[in-house]
Amino acid sequence: MRILKTLLLSILAGALIAVGGVVFLSCGNRYVGATAFSVGLFFICEFKFYLFTGKVGKLVDYIRQRDGKSILDLPFIAAGNFLGCLLVSGIMHLTRVYSGLREADMTLVGNKLGDTWYSMLFLAFMCGIMIYLGVENFGRSGNDVSKVFGIIICVFVFIICSFEHSIADMFYFVFADSFTWKTFAWILIILLGNSLGGCFIPVVLLIKDRLEKKTEVQ
Repeated sequence: MRILKTLLLSILAGALIAVGGVVFLSCGNRYVGATAFSVGLFFICEFKFYLFTGKVGKLVDYIRQRDGKSILDLPFIAAGNFLGCLLVSGIMHLTRVYSGLREADMTLVGNKLGDTWYSMLFLAFMCGIMIYLGVENFGRSGNDVSKVFGIIICVFVFIICSFEHSIADMFYFVFADSFTWKTFAWILIILLGNSLGGCFIPVVLLIKDRLEKKTEVQ
């Protein structure tokens, strides 16, 4: 039951990110598209759906708490997110707007596949940091305006800076019918980069706390 629940909540999260991707491809203005894309992450946080890039930032906490179940959930979350992207992509393939959106998507996908693996890794790392900040702020803040603003600005930044989001890229690749070994490799690299970026701040804060404790003992 746990795995089924995880997959269902992950599929919903992947579908919402895919909707954000459709919105972005539909906007002629990149800045408007970057802002509108945040609708996906906002409702994922609001309804507590499972998004890989949001959950992986908790990995340090899972390890410290020895929460093996939550760690093992991460691959299922990524798989569910992919199924959600696949679902929305399949639906959009059947609509009249597909041909127009596919042209914009092919340009986007071409730029990604033409990049180097290390560039994609570092861009994904930076995206992981931004998603961590947006999701963590949403969970911590007691102010609704701060929650919404945090999501919007973090999503806006990672899109405008061309940082790579693994789940969004799953949608863009599937929407462009790009099913190749390179696409698969790129997704794995971006997942790794997002994971490293999502854990970066928690690891730094953990080191800071331990240094402070050592100082107090001395």
